Formats: sequence, structure tokens, C-alpha cells
Amino acid sequence: MTIERNFVMTALVAVGLVASLEYASIAQLPSPTPSSTTTPSPTPSPTTTPSPTPSPTTTPSPTPSPTTPANPGVRSSLSELDRQFMVEAAQGGMAEVELGKIARQKASSNVVKEYARRMVVEHTQANNRLKALAQQKGVTLPTTIGEKNQDLKQDLSKLTGAKFDREYMKEAGVKSHEEQAKLFERQVQRGQDPDVKSFAAQTLPVVQKHLQHAQEITGSRSNSSNRRPVPAK
Repeated sequence: MTIERNFVMTALVAVGLVASLEYASIAQLPSPTPSSTTTPSPTPSPTTTPSPTPSPTTTPSPTPSPTTPANPGVRSSLSELDRQFMVEAAQGGMAEVELGKIARQKASSNVVKEYARRMVVEHTQANNRLKALAQQKGVTLPTTIGEKNQDLKQDLSKLTGAKFDREYMKEAGVKSHEEQAKLFERQVQRGQDPDVKSFAAQTLPVVQKHLQHAQEITGSRSNSSNRRPVPAK
């Protein structure tokens, strides 16, 4: 009995020792570190920027551009007489240039061609001086030769040879320069603006020379013996 009891006691001690060792081993194990749970941040949905609604394109109705003076910053203070002179002088000068260009191509007489060449050169110079004066005074000059001169241009364009020479010298040479001479003389006598009067006074002798030359070519002056009249046909 004593032996059996000792055996049992020994077995219990051994079991207790094993249990103590296992407990110590478990106690020395590192406690597991809980993995941090990372909550993923929600991916923001892309912000959709609404495309701007295009404003309806409104096609403006064409508005005719107003006629403006050559120098809008200058306000014209010219009298109606001075202004009217500049307009008529501009139309007459441009007509002489255009008709002269036609005559240089269509005239059959060398005398008429040379006269036409002078008209183109000298009236172009006078026209340029008038344009500069108009810009200085704030006056808008016409850009066309006028209805009467346009009709003459069309009539001359239909003619050829000596008939063209005769009509050109009669209308654009004599008659036109007679009218221009009267216009410039009136401005010299009655014009109010000193600059416009000065232009008229400087240009008048040129117009008078053109008239005299045309009269000599056409034989409408008594001293025309120095020039052969344009032959009639």
C-alpha cells in the first residue's frame, strides 16, 4: 500500500511539473500583435465638370459701315461752299485721270495720247494734294467720278480711232476743263478757308493750261496754228 501510494504521489508530482513547464512556455510566447485594420479610403468618384453650354451664335445682320472722314479725329468746320468745292474738284480730278488712262490706250493720235498722259500725271498730283488737305480738314471726299463723268466714260469706251480722239478732246479736254476752271476761279474769289483757297489758287493755273492745250489741239482757239487739229471722221 505504501509503495502504491508513493507511486501515485510521484506520478502526480510529475504531471504537475509538466503542466507547470507547459504553462511557462506558453507565458513566454509573444502575444500576437493585432494587425491594424486599414480601412481603405473610398476612392472619390471623378468630378465631372459639365461642359459649358455654348451660347447660341447669333450672326449679326450686316450693317453698312458709315462713311467716315479721312481723319475721324478732326471735326470739319468748313463752310458749305468750301466743302462743295472739294467734292466737285475731287470728282473732276479723278475723272480726268480715268479718262486719260482710257485715251492712252484707245487714242489714234500721238498728240492726243501725249495730252492724255499729262492729264493722268498732273491730275494725280493735284488729287493727292487735295486728299491730304481733306484729311487735314476732316472732309470725306467721294470715291467715284460721279454719274455725269461715268456716262462720259462709258460713251468714250465705245468709240475708236479719230472719232474717239475728237470726242475725248472735246469733252474731257475742252468742256471738262472749262467747268473745272470756273469752279477753281469761284473758290479763289469766294472761298472762306485760307488753306482751301490756297489749294485752288495753286491748282487753277494747271487747269487753265490744260484747257488752253486742249483748245489748241482741237482748233477751238485762233492761235491753234501751232497744233494740228484732231482730224474729223
